[in-house]
Amino acid sequence: MDIAIYTLGCKVNQVETQAMERELLGRGHRLVEFDGPADAYIVNTCTVTGVSDKKCRNIIRRARKRAPEGVVAVCGCYAQTDPKAVGRLGADLVSGSAGRLAFLDRLEELLKAKGEQVVCVDSALSRRDFERLPAGGAAGRTRAMLKVEDGCVNFCAYCIIPYARGPVRSLPLEEAAGEARRLAAVGTDIIISHCGLTTGGDVGAREQAPLDLAAERTQAILSAALEEHPGVIPLCHGGSIATPEDAAYVIGHSCAKGFVGASSVERLPVERAIKETVAAYRAIRLA
Repeated sequence: MDIAIYTLGCKVNQVETQAMERELLGRGHRLVEFDGPADAYIVNTCTVTGVSDKKCRNIIRRARKRAPEGVVAVCGCYAQTDPKAVGRLGADLVSGSAGRLAFLDRLEELLKAKGEQVVCVDSALSRRDFERLPAGGAAGRTRAMLKVEDGCVNFCAYCIIPYARGPVRSLPLEEAAGEARRLAAVGTDIIISHCGLTTGGDVGAREQAPLDLAAERTQAILSAALEEHPGVIPLCHGGSIATPEDAAYVIGHSCAKGFVGASSVERLPVERAIKETVAAYRAIRLA
């Protein structure tokens, strides 16, 4: 079957879309452009702002209009927090921000025999396990994605992430380092390690992990990639970062080489702080 995917939002969504792409290709499906004809359209949604919600609704409407007889499947954070709104837009399958492989199973069932609308959304706050997905990019891409943490426990007044993603869960450090080595071994140019600075994976904890510990964990994952293939460029993408200073400390003291990016509500201040710290860190290393 021909399947098109549209992804909105952060690096985590991009990681999960690439995992779904790899899984769909492995199941014998073809990936096609979203603006062209397809048997199914997947929309991976975002909900960090009202503007992102509006964009998601527009994309879902576009898919439904393009394929009135096809399958429109919606997943991600907007579908997690407001599944009824997504259902009213005519989606055939509504899932949330977890259970991506089960989501693809249901999509295939609808492709075989399209029936009534299917809504499968869990309670994000009750999640306790880290969802393991295929790491790496689709064929032809030079940037592989490795997600090592999901969720947040900060419950900031302005942020919906804990309700959309659930409490923080992490891929065990040994597994994360092993995945980094595997990706580096096949010559991947860039590895993205999505590292939140919350609890280090201790579900139920209410305090941030010490910055030194967060830096140590990040360094271990990136170092594993460099040990396997010195030519790769490890890149750390920070999420759930409390302050620009915290982000700068952890990233600046854990990245051995490569450009560093960040994602947060205060995106520009965070990126400026990180870039300044990394520049100073590189200067120290070269001195």
